[in-house]
Amino acid sequence: MIRNPIIRGFNPDPSVCKGHDGYYLAVSSFEYYPAIPIYKSVDLINWELINYALSSNIDYLKLDNTPDSQGLFAPTIRFYNNRYYVISTVLNTTKPRLTENFLVYTENPHKKWSKPVSLDIDGIDPSLYFEDGIGYIQYSSNDSNGISCTMQCEINLDTFELGESKIISYGTGGRDAEAPHLFKKNGKYYLLMAEGGTREGHMVTILSSKNIWGPYLPYENNPILTHRDLSCHPFQNVGHADIVKDDLGNWYMFALGVRPKGMFKHNLGREVMIKPFKWDNEWPEIDGPINVIEKDIKVKQKRNNSIVYNWKELNTIPIEFISMRNSYNNYANIKNNYLMLKATPNKISDANEPAVLLLKQKEYNFIINSTINLSLSKGYNGLVVLNGSKNFITITIKDSNIEVVKRCYDLEVVEHYKVSNKDQITLFIKGNERDYIVGYENQELTKMSRELLSTELSESPFTGVLFGNYSKDLGSVGYFEKTEVIFEEENIEG
Repeated sequence: MIRNPIIRGFNPDPSVCKGHDGYYLAVSSFEYYPAIPIYKSVDLINWELINYALSSNIDYLKLDNTPDSQGLFAPTIRFYNNRYYVISTVLNTTKPRLTENFLVYTENPHKKWSKPVSLDIDGIDPSLYFEDGIGYIQYSSNDSNGISCTMQCEINLDTFELGESKIISYGTGGRDAEAPHLFKKNGKYYLLMAEGGTREGHMVTILSSKNIWGPYLPYENNPILTHRDLSCHPFQNVGHADIVKDDLGNWYMFALGVRPKGMFKHNLGREVMIKPFKWDNEWPEIDGPINVIEKDIKVKQKRNNSIVYNWKELNTIPIEFISMRNSYNNYANIKNNYLMLKATPNKISDANEPAVLLLKQKEYNFIINSTINLSLSKGYNGLVVLNGSKNFITITIKDSNIEVVKRCYDLEVVEHYKVSNKDQITLFIKGNERDYIVGYENQELTKMSRELLSTELSESPFTGVLFGNYSKDLGSVGYFEKTEVIFEEENIEG
Protein backbone atom coordinates (compact mmCIF):
# COMPACT_ATOMS: atom_id res chain seq x y z
CA MET A 1 0.00 0.00 0.00
CA ILE A 2 1.32 3.44 -0.94
CA ARG A 3 0.04 7.00 -0.69
CA ASN A 4 -0.12 9.49 -3.57
CA PRO A 5 1.44 11.84 -4.54
CA ILE A 6 4.70 9.91 -4.65
CA ILE A 7 6.78 13.02 -5.45
CA ARG A 8 5.23 15.90 -3.54
CA GLY A 9 5.32 19.60 -4.23
CA PHE A 10 6.05 21.45 -7.48
CA ASN A 11 7.16 18.64 -9.87
CA PRO A 12 5.00 18.93 -13.01
CA ASP A 13 4.92 17.03 -16.32
CA PRO A 14 6.52 13.74 -15.21
CA SER A 15 8.28 11.55 -17.75
CA VAL A 16 9.74 8.17 -16.78
CA CYS A 17 11.95 5.50 -18.29
CA LYS A 18 13.62 2.27 -17.25
CA GLY A 19 17.40 2.61 -17.22
CA HIS A 20 20.29 0.21 -16.78
CA ASP A 21 20.15 0.24 -12.97
CA GLY A 22 16.70 1.49 -12.06
CA TYR A 23 14.09 3.98 -13.16
CA TYR A 24 14.61 7.64 -13.99
CA LEU A 25 12.08 10.46 -13.97
CA ALA A 26 12.29 14.04 -15.24
CA VAL A 27 9.98 16.98 -14.46
CA SER A 28 9.56 20.59 -15.56
CA SER A 29 11.33 23.43 -13.76
CA PHE A 30 10.18 26.57 -15.67
CA GLU A 31 12.17 29.64 -14.54
CA TYR A 32 13.90 27.90 -11.64
CA TYR A 33 17.54 26.88 -11.61
CA PRO A 34 19.10 24.33 -11.92
CA ALA A 35 16.72 23.15 -14.63
CA ILE A 36 14.90 19.84 -15.23
CA PRO A 37 15.28 17.78 -12.04
CA ILE A 38 16.23 14.13 -12.52
CA TYR A 39 14.97 11.59 -9.99
CA LYS A 40 15.98 7.94 -9.58
CA SER A 41 14.12 4.98 -8.07
CA VAL A 42 14.60 1.24 -7.81
CA ASP A 43 10.97 0.50 -6.89
CA LEU A 44 9.00 3.22 -8.78
CA ILE A 45 7.68 4.58 -5.47
CA ASN A 46 10.60 6.09 -3.54
CA TRP A 47 12.38 8.68 -5.65
CA GLU A 48 15.66 10.46 -4.94
CA LEU A 49 16.70 13.70 -6.61
CA ILE A 50 20.11 12.87 -8.12
CA ASN A 51 20.85 15.59 -10.67
CA TYR A 52 19.57 18.20 -13.09
CA ALA A 53 19.69 17.82 -16.87
CA LEU A 54 20.64 21.49 -17.17
CA SER A 55 22.92 23.21 -14.69
CA SER A 56 26.44 24.17 -15.78
CA ASN A 57 25.43 23.33 -19.37
CA ILE A 58 22.54 25.80 -19.52
CA ASP A 59 24.42 28.80 -20.92
CA TYR A 60 22.92 28.86 -24.38
CA LEU A 61 19.43 28.65 -22.90
CA LYS A 62 19.70 31.82 -20.85
CA LEU A 63 16.90 32.16 -18.29
CA ASP A 64 17.55 35.78 -17.37
CA ASN A 65 14.44 37.96 -17.77
CA THR A 66 12.29 34.87 -18.23
CA PRO A 67 8.69 35.68 -17.22
CA ASP A 68 7.01 33.67 -14.48
CA SER A 69 5.97 30.14 -15.52
CA GLN A 70 8.12 30.27 -18.64
CA GLY A 71 11.50 28.65 -19.18
CA LEU A 72 12.03 24.87 -19.24
CA PHE A 73 8.96 22.63 -19.45
CA ALA A 74 7.54 19.28 -20.52
CA PRO A 75 10.73 17.17 -20.68
CA THR A 76 10.81 13.59 -21.87
CA ILE A 77 13.47 11.19 -20.58
CA ARG A 78 14.40 8.01 -22.48
CA PHE A 79 17.12 5.34 -22.38
CA TYR A 80 18.43 3.68 -25.55
CA ASN A 81 21.68 1.88 -26.41
CA ASN A 82 23.29 2.75 -23.05
CA ARG A 83 22.58 6.44 -23.44
CA TYR A 84 20.07 8.61 -21.58
CA TYR A 85 18.31 11.42 -23.42
CA VAL A 86 16.26 14.35 -22.19
CA ILE A 87 14.37 16.40 -24.76
CA SER A 88 12.47 19.55 -23.85
CA THR A 89 11.29 23.07 -24.73
CA VAL A 90 12.37 26.46 -23.45
CA LEU A 91 9.80 29.25 -23.75
CA ASN A 92 10.55 32.95 -23.37
CA THR A 93 8.12 35.47 -24.84
CA THR A 94 10.66 38.29 -24.36
CA LYS A 95 12.87 36.82 -27.10
CA PRO A 96 12.34 37.03 -30.88
CA ARG A 97 12.03 33.25 -31.10
CA LEU A 98 9.45 32.32 -28.49
CA THR A 99 10.28 28.62 -28.19
CA GLU A 100 13.40 26.56 -28.67
CA ASN A 101 13.60 22.78 -28.56
CA PHE A 102 16.71 20.87 -27.60
CA LEU A 103 18.05 17.62 -26.24
CA VAL A 104 20.84 16.66 -23.86
CA TYR A 105 22.34 13.22 -23.29
CA THR A 106 24.67 11.27 -21.04
CA GLU A 107 25.85 7.73 -20.32
CA ASN A 108 25.56 8.40 -16.58
CA PRO A 109 22.60 10.50 -15.39
CA HIS A 110 24.31 11.09 -12.03
CA LYS A 111 27.06 13.06 -13.76
CA LYS A 112 27.24 15.97 -16.16
CA TRP A 113 24.91 16.00 -19.15
CA SER A 114 25.97 17.13 -22.61
CA LYS A 115 25.66 20.64 -23.93
CA PRO A 116 22.17 21.24 -25.34
CA VAL A 117 21.69 20.23 -28.96
CA SER A 118 19.34 22.69 -30.65
CA LEU A 119 16.49 21.11 -32.64
CA ASP A 120 14.85 23.01 -35.47
CA ILE A 121 11.25 21.98 -34.87
CA ASP A 122 8.31 24.37 -34.59
CA GLY A 123 6.35 23.22 -31.58
CA ILE A 124 6.44 22.22 -27.92
CA ASP A 125 6.43 19.13 -25.69
CA PRO A 126 8.86 17.03 -27.74
CA SER A 127 9.17 13.31 -27.02
CA LEU A 128 11.50 10.54 -28.21
CA TYR A 129 10.97 7.02 -29.50
CA PHE A 130 13.68 4.62 -30.73
CA GLU A 131 13.45 1.60 -33.01
CA ASP A 132 16.09 -0.29 -35.00
CA GLY A 133 18.73 2.38 -34.52
CA ILE A 134 16.44 5.20 -35.65
CA GLY A 135 15.17 7.99 -33.43
CA TYR A 136 11.76 9.60 -33.83
CA ILE A 137 10.63 12.91 -32.31
CA GLN A 138 6.95 13.55 -31.65
CA TYR A 139 5.88 17.07 -30.72
CA SER A 140 2.84 19.31 -30.45
CA SER A 141 2.38 21.94 -33.15
CA ASN A 142 -0.21 23.54 -35.44
CA ASP A 143 -1.03 22.77 -39.04
CA SER A 144 -1.21 25.38 -41.81
CA ASN A 145 -4.70 26.35 -40.62
CA GLY A 146 -3.60 26.83 -37.03
CA ILE A 147 -5.23 23.62 -35.80
CA SER A 148 -3.47 21.75 -33.01
CA CYS A 149 -1.78 18.54 -34.14
CA THR A 150 1.01 16.08 -33.35
CA MET A 151 3.96 16.01 -35.71
CA GLN A 152 6.79 13.53 -36.09
CA CYS A 153 10.23 13.50 -37.65
CA GLU A 154 13.25 11.22 -37.66
CA ILE A 155 16.44 12.19 -35.86
CA ASN A 156 19.91 10.82 -36.66
CA LEU A 157 21.32 9.63 -33.34
CA ASP A 158 24.91 10.34 -34.42
CA THR A 159 24.60 13.77 -36.04
CA PHE A 160 21.21 14.83 -34.57
CA GLU A 161 20.09 15.93 -38.02
CA LEU A 162 16.32 15.94 -38.45
CA GLY A 163 14.19 14.52 -41.22
CA GLU A 164 10.97 15.96 -42.62
CA SER A 165 8.17 16.57 -40.14
CA LYS A 166 4.76 15.08 -40.87
CA ILE A 167 1.41 15.27 -39.10
CA ILE A 168 0.53 11.95 -37.45
CA SER A 169 -2.49 12.92 -35.32
CA TYR A 170 -5.01 15.60 -34.44
CA GLY A 171 -5.71 14.06 -31.05
CA THR A 172 -9.14 12.82 -30.03
CA GLY A 173 -11.08 16.09 -30.09
CA GLY A 174 -10.08 17.66 -26.77
CA ARG A 175 -8.53 21.12 -26.54
CA ASP A 176 -4.75 21.54 -26.25
CA ALA A 177 -3.67 18.15 -27.60
CA GLU A 178 -0.16 18.06 -26.14
CA ALA A 179 2.60 15.95 -24.55
CA PRO A 180 2.64 13.06 -27.07
CA HIS A 181 4.49 9.89 -26.03
CA LEU A 182 4.91 6.96 -28.43
CA PHE A 183 5.08 3.30 -27.37
CA LYS A 184 4.98 -0.08 -29.08
CA LYS A 185 3.27 -3.21 -27.79
CA ASN A 186 2.54 -6.45 -29.62
CA GLY A 187 3.44 -4.93 -32.98
CA LYS A 188 1.17 -1.91 -32.61
CA TYR A 189 2.14 1.72 -31.97
CA TYR A 190 0.37 3.69 -29.26
CA LEU A 191 0.26 7.47 -28.99
CA LEU A 192 -0.42 8.71 -25.46
CA MET A 193 -1.68 12.30 -25.28
CA ALA A 194 -2.60 15.05 -22.82
CA GLU A 195 -5.78 16.89 -23.77
CA GLY A 196 -8.24 19.29 -22.18
CA GLY A 197 -5.72 21.80 -20.83
CA THR A 198 -3.76 21.42 -17.61
CA ARG A 199 -6.59 22.62 -15.35
CA GLU A 200 -9.92 21.02 -14.37
CA GLY A 201 -10.53 19.55 -17.85
CA HIS A 202 -7.19 17.73 -18.05
CA MET A 203 -7.27 14.15 -19.34
CA VAL A 204 -5.16 11.31 -20.72
CA THR A 205 -6.12 9.93 -24.13
CA ILE A 206 -4.65 7.24 -26.37
CA LEU A 207 -4.59 6.36 -30.08
CA SER A 208 -3.06 3.45 -32.01
CA SER A 209 -1.70 2.57 -35.44
CA LYS A 210 -0.08 -0.37 -37.18
CA ASN A 211 2.34 2.08 -38.84
CA ILE A 212 4.63 4.45 -36.97
CA TRP A 213 3.59 7.25 -39.35
CA GLY A 214 -0.11 6.61 -38.79
CA PRO A 215 -2.93 7.02 -39.26
CA TYR A 216 -3.54 6.91 -35.48
CA LEU A 217 -7.07 6.00 -34.49
CA PRO A 218 -8.48 6.97 -31.08
CA TYR A 219 -9.65 4.43 -28.52
CA GLU A 220 -13.45 4.43 -28.34
CA ASN A 221 -13.37 4.64 -24.53
CA ASN A 222 -11.20 7.75 -24.27
CA PRO A 223 -10.24 9.39 -22.02
CA ILE A 224 -8.47 6.53 -20.29
CA LEU A 225 -7.80 8.68 -17.21
CA THR A 226 -9.33 11.96 -16.04
CA HIS A 227 -10.71 13.54 -12.87
CA ARG A 228 -12.63 16.25 -14.73
CA ASP A 229 -16.05 14.97 -13.49
CA LEU A 230 -14.88 14.08 -9.96
CA SER A 231 -15.40 17.43 -8.26
CA CYS A 232 -15.17 15.97 -4.74
CA HIS A 233 -11.97 14.01 -5.32
CA PRO A 234 -8.92 15.30 -3.38
CA PHE A 235 -6.85 15.16 -6.60
CA GLN A 236 -7.73 17.41 -9.53
CA ASN A 237 -6.27 18.44 -12.93
CA VAL A 238 -4.91 14.90 -13.49
CA GLY A 239 -3.14 14.37 -16.81
CA HIS A 240 0.12 14.71 -18.77
CA ALA A 241 1.01 11.04 -18.36
CA ASP A 242 3.85 8.68 -19.18
CA ILE A 243 3.96 4.89 -18.74
CA VAL A 244 6.56 2.29 -17.86
CA LYS A 245 6.73 -1.50 -17.39
CA ASP A 246 8.69 -2.97 -14.49
CA ASP A 247 10.89 -6.08 -14.46
CA LEU A 248 7.93 -8.29 -13.47
CA GLY A 249 5.81 -7.15 -16.42
CA ASN A 250 3.59 -4.80 -14.39
CA TRP A 251 2.52 -1.52 -15.98
CA TYR A 252 2.35 1.87 -14.27
CA MET A 253 1.14 5.26 -15.35
CA PHE A 254 2.73 8.44 -13.99
CA ALA A 255 0.68 11.63 -14.18
CA LEU A 256 0.52 15.07 -12.68
CA GLY A 257 -2.24 16.22 -10.37
CA VAL A 258 -2.93 18.87 -7.74
CA ARG A 259 -4.32 18.92 -4.20
CA PRO A 260 -6.70 21.89 -4.07
CA LYS A 261 -8.14 23.41 -0.91
CA GLY A 262 -11.24 25.57 -0.90
CA MET A 263 -12.75 26.67 -4.22
CA PHE A 264 -10.27 24.44 -6.07
CA LYS A 265 -7.24 26.62 -5.32
CA HIS A 266 -3.94 24.83 -4.80
CA ASN A 267 -0.53 25.99 -3.58
CA LEU A 268 1.74 22.95 -3.85
CA GLY A 269 1.99 22.93 -7.62
CA ARG A 270 1.45 19.96 -9.87
CA GLU A 271 2.73 16.79 -8.23
CA VAL A 272 3.70 13.30 -9.43
CA MET A 273 1.15 10.54 -8.96
CA ILE A 274 1.25 6.85 -9.87
CA LYS A 275 -1.49 4.50 -11.07
CA PRO A 276 -1.02 0.76 -11.76
CA PHE A 277 -2.91 -0.58 -14.77
CA LYS A 278 -3.34 -3.62 -16.98
CA TRP A 279 -3.99 -4.12 -20.66
CA ASP A 280 -7.43 -5.26 -21.82
CA ASN A 281 -6.60 -6.97 -25.07
CA GLU A 282 -5.36 -4.01 -27.15
CA TRP A 283 -5.90 -1.05 -24.80
CA PRO A 284 -4.87 0.09 -21.32
CA GLU A 285 -7.48 -0.80 -18.71
CA ILE A 286 -7.30 1.72 -15.87
CA ASP A 287 -9.42 0.87 -12.86
CA GLY A 288 -10.93 4.19 -11.83
CA PRO A 289 -9.23 7.45 -10.82
CA ILE A 290 -5.87 7.91 -9.16
CA ASN A 291 -6.39 7.03 -5.51
CA VAL A 292 -4.80 8.66 -2.51
CA ILE A 293 -4.08 5.14 -1.28
CA GLU A 294 -3.12 2.60 -3.94
CA LYS A 295 -3.56 -0.69 -2.10
CA ASP A 296 -2.28 -2.90 -4.92
CA ILE A 297 1.25 -1.47 -4.78
CA LYS A 298 3.14 -3.47 -2.13
CA VAL A 299 6.16 -1.25 -1.51
CA LYS A 300 7.35 0.33 1.72
CA GLN A 301 7.11 4.06 1.16
CA LYS A 302 9.29 6.68 2.82
CA ARG A 303 7.50 9.66 4.32
CA ASN A 304 8.31 13.35 4.52
CA ASN A 305 10.48 14.08 7.54
CA SER A 306 11.84 17.17 9.21
CA ILE A 307 15.10 18.39 7.71
CA VAL A 308 17.73 20.35 9.59
CA TYR A 309 20.43 22.09 7.59
CA ASN A 310 23.23 22.82 10.05
CA TRP A 311 25.38 24.86 7.73
CA LYS A 312 28.50 24.32 9.83
CA GLU A 313 28.21 20.59 9.05
CA LEU A 314 27.84 21.03 5.29
CA ASN A 315 30.49 21.63 2.65
CA THR A 316 28.12 22.26 -0.25
CA ILE A 317 24.54 23.47 -0.62
CA PRO A 318 22.26 20.39 -0.84
CA ILE A 319 20.90 19.40 -4.23
CA GLU A 320 17.26 20.17 -3.41
CA PHE A 321 17.84 23.93 -3.11
CA ILE A 322 17.03 26.02 -6.18
CA SER A 323 17.06 29.66 -7.25
CA MET A 324 15.31 31.90 -9.78
CA ARG A 325 16.64 32.31 -13.34
CA ASN A 326 20.31 31.89 -12.52
CA SER A 327 22.67 29.91 -10.33
CA TYR A 328 22.64 30.61 -6.60
CA ASN A 329 26.41 30.10 -6.74
CA ASN A 330 26.52 33.75 -7.84
CA TYR A 331 25.48 34.91 -4.36
CA ALA A 332 25.27 31.93 -1.96
CA ASN A 333 27.98 29.77 -0.43
CA ILE A 334 28.98 28.10 2.80
CA LYS A 335 31.65 30.16 4.51
CA ASN A 336 33.13 29.94 8.02
CA ASN A 337 30.39 27.53 9.18
CA TYR A 338 27.56 29.74 7.88
CA LEU A 339 25.34 29.91 4.86
CA MET A 340 26.34 33.28 3.45
CA LEU A 341 23.76 34.95 1.23
CA LYS A 342 24.78 38.15 -0.54
CA ALA A 343 21.99 40.30 -1.98
CA THR A 344 21.81 40.92 -5.72
CA PRO A 345 20.57 44.21 -7.26
CA ASN A 346 17.22 42.52 -7.94
CA LYS A 347 14.14 42.35 -5.76
CA ILE A 348 11.77 39.41 -6.01
CA SER A 349 9.19 41.60 -7.76
CA ASP A 350 11.71 42.49 -10.49
CA ALA A 351 11.09 39.08 -12.09
CA ASN A 352 14.82 38.66 -12.44
CA GLU A 353 17.45 37.08 -10.17
CA PRO A 354 16.91 37.90 -6.48
CA ALA A 355 19.15 36.39 -3.80
CA VAL A 356 16.97 33.48 -2.75
CA LEU A 357 17.74 29.89 -1.81
CA LEU A 358 14.50 27.98 -2.13
CA LEU A 359 12.86 24.65 -1.28
CA LYS A 360 9.57 23.33 -2.65
CA GLN A 361 6.53 23.38 -0.38
CA LYS A 362 5.50 19.72 -0.12
CA GLU A 363 2.61 19.97 2.36
CA TYR A 364 0.09 22.61 3.39
CA ASN A 365 1.15 22.29 7.02
CA PHE A 366 4.80 23.16 7.51
CA ILE A 367 7.22 25.42 9.31
CA ILE A 368 10.58 26.76 8.18
CA ASN A 369 12.77 28.59 10.63
CA SER A 370 16.23 29.98 10.17
CA THR A 371 18.73 31.36 12.67
CA ILE A 372 20.64 34.49 11.62
CA ASN A 373 23.87 35.77 13.13
CA LEU A 374 23.10 39.47 13.42
CA SER A 375 26.56 40.49 14.53
CA LEU A 376 28.01 39.33 11.20
CA SER A 377 25.07 40.14 8.90
CA LYS A 378 24.48 43.43 7.12
CA GLY A 379 21.24 44.86 5.79
CA TYR A 380 17.93 42.99 5.63
CA ASN A 381 18.06 39.18 5.61
CA GLY A 382 15.53 36.50 6.42
CA LEU A 383 12.91 34.27 4.80
CA VAL A 384 10.51 34.30 1.87
CA VAL A 385 7.55 32.24 0.71
CA LEU A 386 6.55 32.89 -2.90
CA ASN A 387 4.64 31.74 -5.94
CA GLY A 388 6.30 33.61 -8.78
CA SER A 389 7.56 37.18 -8.59
CA LYS A 390 4.28 38.97 -7.87
CA ASN A 391 2.84 36.93 -4.99
CA PHE A 392 4.94 36.51 -1.87
CA ILE A 393 5.54 37.33 1.77
CA THR A 394 8.97 38.08 3.23
CA ILE A 395 10.23 38.53 6.77
CA THR A 396 13.67 40.10 7.11
CA ILE A 397 15.64 41.69 9.91
CA LYS A 398 18.25 44.45 10.08
CA ASP A 399 19.75 45.04 13.53
CA SER A 400 16.65 45.17 15.77
CA ASN A 401 14.14 46.04 13.01
CA ILE A 402 11.93 43.37 11.43
CA GLU A 403 10.29 44.17 8.11
CA VAL A 404 7.43 42.11 6.66
CA VAL A 405 6.38 42.62 3.04
CA LYS A 406 3.15 41.12 1.67
CA ARG A 407 2.74 41.30 -2.09
CA CYS A 408 -0.18 40.31 -4.32
CA TYR A 409 0.33 41.62 -7.85
CA ASP A 410 0.59 45.43 -7.55
CA LEU A 411 -0.84 45.52 -4.02
CA GLU A 412 1.88 45.67 -1.37
CA VAL A 413 1.73 46.02 2.41
CA VAL A 414 4.88 46.72 4.44
CA GLU A 415 4.90 46.22 8.23
CA HIS A 416 7.68 47.00 10.73
CA TYR A 417 8.32 45.55 14.17
CA LYS A 418 10.91 46.41 16.80
CA VAL A 419 12.70 43.66 18.73
CA SER A 420 15.35 43.80 21.44
CA ASN A 421 18.97 43.86 20.35
CA LYS A 422 20.38 40.36 19.90
CA ASP A 423 23.45 38.70 18.49
CA GLN A 424 21.24 36.16 16.72
CA ILE A 425 17.56 35.59 16.04
CA THR A 426 15.40 32.82 14.61
CA LEU A 427 12.77 33.88 12.08
CA PHE A 428 10.01 31.55 10.92
CA ILE A 429 7.29 31.09 8.33
CA LYS A 430 4.63 28.48 8.89
CA GLY A 431 1.74 27.43 6.73
CA ASN A 432 -1.60 25.69 7.03
CA GLU A 433 -4.69 25.30 4.87
CA ARG A 434 -5.74 28.91 5.58
CA ASP A 435 -2.70 31.15 6.04
CA TYR A 436 1.01 31.79 5.87
CA ILE A 437 2.16 33.11 9.26
CA VAL A 438 5.46 34.87 9.93
CA GLY A 439 7.23 35.68 13.15
CA TYR A 440 10.37 35.28 15.25
CA GLU A 441 11.29 32.92 18.09
CA ASN A 442 7.84 31.92 19.45
CA GLN A 443 6.14 35.19 18.51
CA GLU A 444 3.67 35.29 15.60
CA LEU A 445 3.63 38.74 14.00
CA THR A 446 1.27 38.70 11.03
CA LYS A 447 -0.19 36.49 8.33
CA MET A 448 -1.28 36.36 4.70
CA SER A 449 -4.12 34.31 3.22
CA ARG A 450 -2.94 31.10 1.59
CA GLU A 451 -5.20 31.74 -1.41
CA LEU A 452 -3.23 34.87 -2.33
CA LEU A 453 -0.27 32.60 -3.09
CA SER A 454 -2.33 29.90 -4.79
CA THR A 455 -1.45 29.03 -8.36
CA GLU A 456 -4.91 30.05 -9.54
CA LEU A 457 -4.47 33.60 -8.18
CA SER A 458 -0.77 34.10 -8.75
CA GLU A 459 1.14 35.54 -11.69
CA SER A 460 2.64 32.06 -12.14
CA PRO A 461 0.00 29.61 -13.42
CA PHE A 462 2.25 26.56 -13.87
CA THR A 463 4.46 26.43 -10.79
CA GLY A 464 3.87 26.14 -7.03
CA VAL A 465 4.90 27.70 -3.75
CA LEU A 466 8.54 27.69 -2.66
CA PHE A 467 10.17 29.05 0.47
CA GLY A 468 13.63 29.64 1.85
CA ASN A 469 16.34 32.15 2.75
CA TYR A 470 16.43 35.64 1.29
CA SER A 471 18.82 38.59 1.29
CA LYS A 472 17.18 41.87 0.36
CA ASP A 473 18.63 45.12 -1.07
CA LEU A 474 22.05 45.58 -2.60
CA GLY A 475 24.74 45.62 0.10
CA SER A 476 22.96 43.16 2.37
CA VAL A 477 24.80 40.01 3.45
CA GLY A 478 23.16 37.36 5.60
CA TYR A 479 24.96 34.79 7.76
CA PHE A 480 22.61 31.90 8.55
CA GLU A 481 23.60 29.35 11.18
CA LYS A 482 20.79 26.84 10.66
CA THR A 483 17.71 26.32 8.52
CA GLU A 484 15.07 23.81 9.62
CA VAL A 485 12.01 22.57 7.73
CA ILE A 486 9.21 20.46 9.20
CA PHE A 487 6.39 19.08 7.03
CA GLU A 488 3.18 17.58 8.40
CA GLU A 489 1.87 15.14 5.81
CA GLU A 490 -1.90 15.47 5.46
CA ASN A 491 -4.05 12.44 6.15
CA ILE A 492 -6.69 12.37 3.41
CA GLU A 493 -8.64 9.49 1.95
CA GLY A 494 -9.97 8.99 -1.55
